[in-house]
Order: sequence, then C-alpha cells, then structure tokens
Amino acid sequence: MIKAILFDFGGVIYQHPKEVIPEVLARIYGQPVDITIKEYGKYKDDYFTGKLSTTELIKSLSTTFNSTKSTQEVQELWLKHYSELAKPNNEVLEIIQNLRKKYKVYLFSNTTEMSNMHNSKTGLYDYFDGLFLSYRMKMKKPKEEIYEKVISEIEFEPQECIFIDDEPKNLEPAKNMGMRTILFDVLINSPVKLREEIKKLS
Repeated sequence: MIKAILFDFGGVIYQHPKEVIPEVLARIYGQPVDITIKEYGKYKDDYFTGKLSTTELIKSLSTTFNSTKSTQEVQELWLKHYSELAKPNNEVLEIIQNLRKKYKVYLFSNTTEMSNMHNSKTGLYDYFDGLFLSYRMKMKKPKEEIYEKVISEIEFEPQECIFIDDEPKNLEPAKNMGMRTILFDVLINSPVKLREEIKKLS
C-alpha cells in the first residue's frame, strides 16, 4: 500500500531549461551559455552538495569573468533571472495538492542554496510535508546513501513509496531499494500522464 510520494523538483514541477543555472549566469556575466556551462561545471557538484557556498561560487566566477559586481548584486540578479526562467507547472501543483489529501508528499531534489532562497519566497514549499534538499544533506542523487537517509527520516518502507524524477539515473537507486518509480519530464510529458501513472501504481 502506497503511503508516501516523493517528487523531484526541476523538470518535474518546475519548467526551466535543463541548464538553467548556466543560463542565469550567462545573463549576469554577459557570457555565452557554453562558456558558463564549462566554468560552472567546475563547481557544480560541490555547490549542489553544499561543500561550496554561494558566496564562494560567486567570487570564483566573478574572478574568472572579470566582473566588478558585488556578491549581493550577483545574488539579486540571480534571483531575478531565475524567476524569469523557472516557472512551476500549475497542473502538477494541483496534482500534489490532491495527493496530500491521501498521502504524505515530499520534495526530494538535487538543488542549491540560491534555488532554495527563491523557492522559500514563492510558497512552493507549502505544498509538501517535508523537504530533502541535496545542498543541505551534503550529498545528491543518484548516490545511494541519500535515498537511504530519506527513507530513514520519513519512516516508511521503500515499498510504500513512489518516487518521481525526470532523470532515469536518479530512479535506479530508488528501484533497487524497492520503491515504485515514475519517469516524468514536465517539458515533454503531459501532467495527465503523471496523474495516470500515479493512479496506476497506487
């Protein structure tokens, strides 16, 4: 019997470019996206796992791109451009609202301090019973330990959970633990498909 449903964030709830942070950085620093992908890529893993702070990241990138913008100015521009590029899918939010009448619903996401800052202001987190964010947990999907930590904290058996993600590699550890999984990409798939898949599994 299903008791809990875990949602990934970007690509499942939020519609944004796959390389949304490099897109944001390209706008801030006036650089081509392929250049910001390459430079940000040097820090991405450490940033997503909280080993590198936003301030440290910005200082490194500003040095690379010879920018005189202050850390605060970069943060303000980051939030501005991110909010322009990343929008929640309202149909998916409606699905989550309805699911909460019957199940515990959690957000389980590889995410960053800046994305968290944005989400905290939008009310998005109010849709969930709990948050599992990689930068806070100091590890990220698809590392097996993060799934074990999540299961331990929500106190449900893996077989009682559905996990939804837009990346096949992130579903594999969940499957191996015994969770039921759904591959869903909001940029490609209709929320109707998501609703049907959840209904089928639950």
